[in-house]
Amino acid sequence: MKFALAIVLFIALPQIALGADVMVRYEHNYWKANSQSTIFPLNRDEQTSQVDVQQYYDRGVVSATLEEDRVALKEATYQSSWGNWETTVGKAYLAWDWSYSRRPLDLFGQDQSLLPQGQWLATADWLGASRTWTVACTSDSETQESPWQLSSPFCALRHYQLIGALEWQSVAFGNEDTWGGGLGFTWVPLDALELHGSLRGQQEFQFEQADLSTETQTGGWFGLIGGHWTFNNETQVMVEWHYDQGGWTKADWQNHQDMIAAMPPIPEALTGFAERLSNPYLYRQQVFFRIDKTFDWLHPEVFGFWQPEMNSASITSQITIEPDNELSLTAGYKRYLGDLWPHQEGWYAAVEFELLEEQ
Repeated sequence: MKFALAIVLFIALPQIALGADVMVRYEHNYWKANSQSTIFPLNRDEQTSQVDVQQYYDRGVVSATLEEDRVALKEATYQSSWGNWETTVGKAYLAWDWSYSRRPLDLFGQDQSLLPQGQWLATADWLGASRTWTVACTSDSETQESPWQLSSPFCALRHYQLIGALEWQSVAFGNEDTWGGGLGFTWVPLDALELHGSLRGQQEFQFEQADLSTETQTGGWFGLIGGHWTFNNETQVMVEWHYDQGGWTKADWQNHQDMIAAMPPIPEALTGFAERLSNPYLYRQQVFFRIDKTFDWLHPEVFGFWQPEMNSASITSQITIEPDNELSLTAGYKRYLGDLWPHQEGWYAAVEFELLEEQ
């Protein structure tokens, strides 16, 4: 009852007070893991549900995830502008990178499924006809859960420019502990072809050892390159290749497996290992692939990750039905393949709808 009441209040009150456009998404997941191997005798069934709510109003956005009796605030921003300047304060996610599956240049917050996780920050943007300068600072690093985490506080400077069919950007960032920079681009040389890439270098980063201890290393790189092609029948194919110096090589994974194999078969440890396999930051090299097609009201797609060093992959099949512009229904199936994985698979279903402000 408390969960249902929280949903009603979160949706209704800002809608009444601010006249905001509201998006609501309910998702239910069923996860099954089963392995009879001597190394990973893992057997678990789990079900989870959550509600995502996102509201846009004239001066910003508010979003949150509601799971059981817990509410997690994702974003809450206030924006103002004068002349060529625009400022933002609050909890925000800055989507600087143009990549799809991994985003090296997203320094502030993390892109997490439907709703991104923001950070408490303040930004100032100067907006020109074909270029933008941005200064952003934060004292919050709790959402940067990766080898490239920047401890608080830190600041960043970004320059963006549009030149014909090419968009490019450069960033510089740092604090008292480390510093770094990066470059990114997206280019549309043909109507059917888009190419993009990102590269981030950092003076220090955190490398997790096979025994799960953390070591500070110097001179790390994290980048990707990719693109997508659109066919005449509206079928799209996307491919991205990642290189992450903070991720594990085949030898690192083998050392971790050997460590788990030497332990007693504790369910919590095995479950933790299975969850670690799905962490995209733990692989030195990955290839992301996606194939999707759009009909009038139907959108099927297949996407996943392939880890070439381990000859393993995760594949998701998903179908979305949109009977109108304000309602969508999604169902999907995800499975892990390869010698590295315990047998794991999961189903999920979601419904999403919008409450639009009347003009």
